[in-house]
Amino acid sequence: MNYSDNALSTKLQLVPLSRSHTELVFLLFSDKKNMKYIDNNLLNNTTEAEQLTQAMVEEQARTAYWSVITLKGSSDFMGIVGCYNINTKHCFAQMRLTLLEKHQGKGYASEAINLFAKTILHQTKIHRLEAQIYEDHLPSCKAFERAGFLLEGIMKGNYLIDGKFYNSALYGKTL
Repeated sequence: MNYSDNALSTKLQLVPLSRSHTELVFLLFSDKKNMKYIDNNLLNNTTEAEQLTQAMVEEQARTAYWSVITLKGSSDFMGIVGCYNINTKHCFAQMRLTLLEKHQGKGYASEAINLFAKTILHQTKIHRLEAQIYEDHLPSCKAFERAGFLLEGIMKGNYLIDGKFYNSALYGKTL
């Protein structure tokens, strides 16, 4: 797949992640509130952000696609959406979305998920996308549901947050 093209919807634009997006990566992954629901370590400085951005860019050559979300016609970063752990044999991948807090609760998440899913599902051999979401993180669950993902099950006690185990909801979408 040539994932160098931008994807557009009525409101949003997706741009492939590059090293120039280190500032956004730092903003997203250094925010404790955002990181509560993300399976990455909290970033403490820009050097760590540069390293994570570099790793994500390198991962794109093998087993992932990451896009930066902006408002259409703007360079104002809103977040990151992507898929990783791509299984080429069975044609599926896991999906993740992270938005800056100021863009949450405005419908952008479901639009970005839907746009990314359509782009990936039509431009690659990926047949299925999955998202594991903390069961109690209702805004994320609702965003994936609005984007056409179906709740397929609850995974009991598989996430550890602040020393306590929590369930995750497994959402999936196939073509």
